Parts: sequence; C-alpha cells; structure tokens
Amino acid sequence: MNFSDPDSETSPARSHSDTATRHGVGRRDREGSRQRAGEAATTGAHPRAWPDPLYGEVRLAAWAADLAATPPFTRLAGISLSDVPGELLFERPFPSRLDHARGVYHLARLARPRDRALQAAALAHDLGHGPFSHLCEPIMRTVLGVDHEHRAARLLAEARTALSAPAARRLAWLDWDEVADLIVGGGADGRGALLSGPLDYDNADNLARFLTASGLGAPEYAPEELARALRPLPAAPDTPDGDRPRSCLIDTGEDAARAWLDARVRVYGYLQASHRNLAPHSMLRKAIELAYTAGALPADFFDLTNAQAFVALAGSSSTGAAALAGGARAGADHWHVCVWEGEVPIPAHALRDLLGDWRSRLVLEAELASEAGLATLDVTLSSPVSRLGRVLPPLVPAGRAGASHSPPNALPIAPRALPTPLPPPRRIHVFAAAGTPRDYVRRLRRAAERRLGALGAHPAFDEGPDQA
Repeated sequence: MNFSDPDSETSPARSHSDTATRHGVGRRDREGSRQRAGEAATTGAHPRAWPDPLYGEVRLAAWAADLAATPPFTRLAGISLSDVPGELLFERPFPSRLDHARGVYHLARLARPRDRALQAAALAHDLGHGPFSHLCEPIMRTVLGVDHEHRAARLLAEARTALSAPAARRLAWLDWDEVADLIVGGGADGRGALLSGPLDYDNADNLARFLTASGLGAPEYAPEELARALRPLPAAPDTPDGDRPRSCLIDTGEDAARAWLDARVRVYGYLQASHRNLAPHSMLRKAIELAYTAGALPADFFDLTNAQAFVALAGSSSTGAAALAGGARAGADHWHVCVWEGEVPIPAHALRDLLGDWRSRLVLEAELASEAGLATLDVTLSSPVSRLGRVLPPLVPAGRAGASHSPPNALPIAPRALPTPLPPPRRIHVFAAAGTPRDYVRRLRRAAERRLGALGAHPAFDEGPDQA
C-alpha cells in the first residue's frame, strides 16, 4: 500500500494530515511540493525509481538519489544482505545492502515524510559495513576501533565530499551532524531509535527482505504497517539510559509486531543452527582473522565489496587465509563439515568469554587441530550469540502514541508489553575440512569433548551430526 505522494520531494503523508488539512497545513504542503517539483525541474534534479520485491517500487527523492550515487553508497551494491554471500548460501540472486538501504529509506519516508534528516540516516545506516557484512566486524573493531554504525557516520562525510557541485547545492539544507547522530541511534527526541532500536525500520525491512529472497517463507507482516506504527519516545532528562524504552508501538501494529517476531525466529533460527550457513561463515571469519594476524589484510579491506575481498584473500600471503576463502567461495562441496556440537550453559562464563574473543578462539582452534593431528586451517569453530530474544517497544493506544511533540518525560499511559521469545541455548559447533579422514575426525571429536566439556559445554549428539 502506498501512503505517500511518490512524486513529491518530501512526500507529505496522509497519516499525519487529517488534522493538519483542517487547519490549512495540508494545502500548504501540497503547494510546497509543487514548488519543490518546479525547482527540481529547473536544477535538473529528478527522483529515481527501482523495482522492489517488497514494495513494488522504491522511489528516491532527487536529493536522496544524489547521495545514493556517491561511491560510499554504490559500494553497498556489492555487499550481500547476508554475511555469507546469499548467492553462495541459497544459490539464487540475493539482495544487497544497497537494496536494503533503499528499503529502509522507503519506510522512513512513508512513516515520517517530512523528516528528511531521518530519511537520509535511513539511506546511510549501512554505509559502514565491510565485506561480508557483520562477519568482519570483530576485526573492524580491532583495526579501526569502531563498529559498522559509527563507521557509517564517518563515511557519510566521504559521501558529502563526493557530491557534485549541483548535488551539494541541492543538499545545502541537510544538517549532516544530525544525520550522523541519528545513524548511531542518537538524538534526545528519540528518533534515532527508529533506526537503531529493538524494533525499527532497519529490521522491519531486513527480515522481510531476507525471507523473501532466501525461500525460507514469505513474511506474514507488512513492513510499511510496522514502520507506521512505531513512534519515538523523547528521553526523560532525569532517567538513566536503559531504564525506559526509547520507542513505542501503537496498538494497531500489534499483529504486525507478533508476525515480525515469528519472522525473526525463522531467520535467526536458520542462521544460528544451519550448518549450511555456519560452515562457510566460520571459514570466511577465520580467513579474515588469519590474514590480519599474518599482516596480510589489505589496508583498504573494509572498503572492498564481497567480490573484491574474495580476490584479496585468495591472493593473500597467508596460505591459510587463501585456502579458507577459496574453499568458501567454491561452494558447498568444499565447505567444512560439523563433527561435534554442544550446548553452552549460561553459567559457563569462561567458555562464553573465550568464544566471544576472536584471538582466543583462534588459539583454541589451533589447539584442537594440534591434538587431532590436523592443520589449523582444517578446524573452525562457530558459536553464534542468539539474537532471537528481543524486548519489543511497549504497546500504547493509538491516541496515546507519544508523538514527537509530547513532553520529554511523558511515557505513554498504560503501556503494555509484548511477549518476548526466550533465546534457545547457545551452541558451539566444531567443523573439520571436507574430506578429513575418519580417524582424524574421531580424534578431533574427542579433543572437542575433552577441551570444551571441561569448560562447561554439554555434547548435543553422541556422534558428529554430519559425519560419523
């Protein structure tokens, strides 16, 4: 459903205009839209449209199209929405981070049509992703000292510098510092939570787009409906951070929010349990780590696309990195095989800390390989942190939705919490290179049982799940 005027630079939305029209504001908005359209005609700026599997078509206003044409944005066309490139994982065309960024912009434009700073932040929110998206983020934090969100805020400045002179003039109204703050979830008025919150425009588009492209099932919610039901909550001046929600959901969006939770369980249940995803994920993760520890990671690695990163790793002076990246790219017949799987209890702090540090995990992989008589590149571990559990924004009656003009310390009356699924037990998976002889597999399984069991892990199978 289209809730906006797609030909307008700001697309005034009907959802906010019923009362406004009675006071003459809607008429002024339409007049302003016609004026901006006239200005676009005289400056040569035009909206751009792209076909989209979720929304039929996504139209970028002329100023947004100017931004999206700069190199920091166009690079995102070469970064898959999934960490392991979707073309490898699902053997079909898969959306890019740029497709997703345009989708999040679309939701922001529908839900808050006059908030062009938030729309710009929505378009730019994924600029900071390196190749293979979240997969390389631990090394990114080590090398650059930032996560992808804060890097996105930095790269926004590069996009600004790359604008042509006419485009820069068309964007002279934009408060770039405000956009950077919104990207990282900032802003005292709570608008940043609409892009970086437990339920936001970002993951409303992400899950629906992933499900549609992967074949895991159609989303049973409309991202547009969910986005329009979200409202920011301004920060209370005397309330510590984390003590109150930063957004709320009007109760007309309850069914969509519940369906979104179901979609989240489906997507992350697959990503965190399927060996088809975990095997190449662990191989690519280790390839990047080995290249970095060998001093062989290119200085511009985080500016590369997936295809460029594959080439860089394949030509690495680290033979382990080259072999692992090559195997991951070669397809499922060359991926590692799970030989041991165990549950990690919540009290097992030592093991959880070890698995959460990439350097310690590399050491553990090398020790397990040594005990089994294997090369270190032949053994990989995977223990994803569950993202299934998510505390949703409180539900409030539509008339109490806490719009942006609400008092800064006013939480909507009688909020009602939505149920949150309990996260499943965290699991650790031990993988061996494809074709590893059975005797070596048994040695590796015994080493995993001994080392990981001593740290608190409980085996999930009597024998390896993929290879006896």
